[in-house]
Amino acid sequence: MPLTQVSSRAIEDTLRYVLGASGTNHYTFTGKGLNGAVNDPTIYLVRGQTYIFENRSGGHPFYIKTSIANGGTNDAYNTGVTNNGGGNNTEIVFTVPHDAPDTLYYQCSSHSSMAGEFKIAGSVADGSITESKLADDAVTADKLADSINSAIAANTAKDLTALSASNLTSGTVPDARIGASSVTQHVTAFDDNKIINDISALALKINALENATRYNTNSTSVDTFQDSNGITNLTNVSRNINEYVSSAVDTLSSEGTLVSGYNKTAAQIASNNFAINTISANNWEIIDDATHTRTTGHYNSDASREQGHIWGMIASSGATSNSDYNIFGQYTNTSSADVYIGIDTTVNSPRFVWTRFKFDRWWAQGTPDVTLSGSNNLSGSWTVLKTMVPTTDTGEGQQDSGSFSNTTEYRYYQFKIHNITGTTDIGIKDLLVIGKTISTSVAASGSFESNAITASASTTKMGAVITYQDFQGTATLNTDLKLYVSADNGSNYTQVTLVAQPDFATGVKMAKANDVTVTAGTQLKYKVEFANQSDGSKVTRVTGVSLQY
Repeated sequence: MPLTQVSSRAIEDTLRYVLGASGTNHYTFTGKGLNGAVNDPTIYLVRGQTYIFENRSGGHPFYIKTSIANGGTNDAYNTGVTNNGGGNNTEIVFTVPHDAPDTLYYQCSSHSSMAGEFKIAGSVADGSITESKLADDAVTADKLADSINSAIAANTAKDLTALSASNLTSGTVPDARIGASSVTQHVTAFDDNKIINDISALALKINALENATRYNTNSTSVDTFQDSNGITNLTNVSRNINEYVSSAVDTLSSEGTLVSGYNKTAAQIASNNFAINTISANNWEIIDDATHTRTTGHYNSDASREQGHIWGMIASSGATSNSDYNIFGQYTNTSSADVYIGIDTTVNSPRFVWTRFKFDRWWAQGTPDVTLSGSNNLSGSWTVLKTMVPTTDTGEGQQDSGSFSNTTEYRYYQFKIHNITGTTDIGIKDLLVIGKTISTSVAASGSFESNAITASASTTKMGAVITYQDFQGTATLNTDLKLYVSADNGSNYTQVTLVAQPDFATGVKMAKANDVTVTAGTQLKYKVEFANQSDGSKVTRVTGVSLQY
């Protein structure tokens, strides 16, 4: 048959596939290399060839894609494709590019399960054969140019002094072949103490901001004296509730009435226009026990907790208008409700310890119990000082807790009224604060130590960062303020040389010491000593210590 009589359709059909459908689950393919109509076969294509996909599927759009994970018309591959996504009675023509991916996909945009793969073979574009496409040991020495084999042989088992540095582009040189001096002459010494000191300072800052007690890490111990649990052996020094340690020593007075607003109005107390016994509570603040936040408000007999000003609890009477009648109370409608009355004595308040209280009850029925607790850390625990069951009597001073044993100064106090009966207004008025005032004398010298910290391994080097305040005068480091460290539970202390650093905060100074040699051990401690202290001329307050090991 003459070539001019050969039908072009006959040639074309060698590269043509006819598409059908098996329900909405599968495409069927009929064409070269397939035995009849095959469901979703893998079709092998050759780069540079043109293929025709004749869609006779009855309405399933046929897409060539880079991925079928996202379904629909997503991830369409349009390079070399004419009529991509063609529906019934259309022809999708695909001339496979030389840089086509090794795998492509086909998928119906309406039915994601009608899908399959195209495997691309044939000539490849430059750079498309990567290392990952070569099997291990696929390229042998016989396939390498002679010049490459010669270079390999020339660099085998060579004396390094005879080897060009340009040939050392990869691989590992054994340690035995490298002298120590060959390394150290190219190394710049690195001092990590700056980083260690920054970490210590940051830990002190976080500890103070979080009102956290002493804690230890794998290489640091941090204490900002939120309590006294981290220190011991206090000699002529004391820890203040305002979170510092100094040689100022406290002395308690005898018990007496410290705060009383009996027969005075809230307005009189608010303006400080009344006789105050020993301590003014005018600058005390109210705190909410649930959220540890300060609030102001007024009693309005609603179903939510309301706290007012401190005067409402101390005064005998308020204003005539309910809008500014400041007392404590809660309108409760359940016997399981508790009323909390929180007090922050604030940092500027005269110092005292609370040992007794009296009040007039503010409820009409039932016999709830009243508990007074104290704390120096709003995020920590509360110490119960006294629980009492009030009588049914009313009037100033009728409810009396009696004296209770307490020698601890607290910044925060909390009344809890429990076992409330029925729907009633709950509160306390005519409060009398009875206790002992604290007077302070400054010792010329004093000291304290930390409790021991157990290290995971024997320690011979230690360091520290210390923060302090010059409350009066100016402390000379290493003379008026000294720091010692020990790794053998204090059997041998080594004095460090404190070096002044930039201020830790406004009014708070900082000093550090690093790499102090100590007697080896695992029980780590520090000791702080004060000297030359005198009230009115020099008083030093230590606010934090971060021990490094």
